[in-house]
Amino acid sequence: MFGLGAGWANVPVLNLIMGAPIKVAVSTSMAIITVNDAAAAWIYMAKGAILPLIVVPSVVGISGRKPLPIEQG
Repeated sequence: MFGLGAGWANVPVLNLIMGAPIKVAVSTSMAIITVNDAAAAWIYMAKGAILPLIVVPSVVGISGRKPLPIEQG
C-alpha cells in the first residue's frame, strides 16, 4: 500500500474516512505493515542477505519481552 511504517497514513484514513474505531484502525494498520514486512523479509532471505548473528537475538528479544508497567493496566 504505502510501504513500511505507513501507520501515520493508514490509521487516520481507516478511522476518519472509513469510520473504523481507533483500536480497529491501529490493528488493521499493524496487519498491513506485518504483511509488507513479511514480503520484504522473504526477498532478503531468498538472496541470503540476512545475518543470523543479528536476526536471532533480535527476534528472541522482541518476542519474549515482558509488558511495561503502563501496559498492564
